[in-house]
Amino acid sequence: MLVRIIAVVAMLVASSASAADIKKNEQYYIGLAYSYMAGTTFDHHSPAPTGRLVNFTSEREEAGVDWGTGGAFRIGYDFKSFLRAEIEYSYHSTELESHSRVAGFNKGKNDIDLHSAGLTLIGELNNNSRFTPYIHGGAGMVLGHVNVQGAGPSQETFSDLVIAPAVSFGAGSTFAINSMFELDVRYRAAVIPTAEDLETAMLVHGVMAGVNFKF
Repeated sequence: MLVRIIAVVAMLVASSASAADIKKNEQYYIGLAYSYMAGTTFDHHSPAPTGRLVNFTSEREEAGVDWGTGGAFRIGYDFKSFLRAEIEYSYHSTELESHSRVAGFNKGKNDIDLHSAGLTLIGELNNNSRFTPYIHGGAGMVLGHVNVQGAGPSQETFSDLVIAPAVSFGAGSTFAINSMFELDVRYRAAVIPTAEDLETAMLVHGVMAGVNFKF
């Protein structure tokens, strides 16, 4: 399977235009991406929930890291002069392993779904070759749906809906297959306040890989 994938990529590169023929123009594009990300919640401890996401009555400490997958849909505009802008919707889902490892919670029954939408600005460091490294930063809103199920006789559970602002930053690179398609791989970190007083925050970070279609 891996050999076939490498062969397909090689044929695409061989049949595409040379790097000198791939000219950068002001144009719109759409993108699809797959994400593999982790979320770490700070100011979080877990003997007993009080009914909110990460609002627990105990000492201050950092929870474990929870990994999950998701995807993103983007609409972008290339300004040609080393600047791009994207409007993005993304979805990310993960099981809260940090809860499942704690006594009082039912293992495998705790999860969080994150829906986000925002604006990202991308600064390209070089756009004279197939590879275009860049840095990016953005801001938006996150809607998080949290389900936590308790274990034991009480079976204490709660489901919470959180709407919060978020900021993101990171770096990545595109690889132009031809003048219409390019591969896009980026690292992203996002800070999401998860309590009404904004004292508690979730750090989400990971890798996103996808393709952009220019038109």
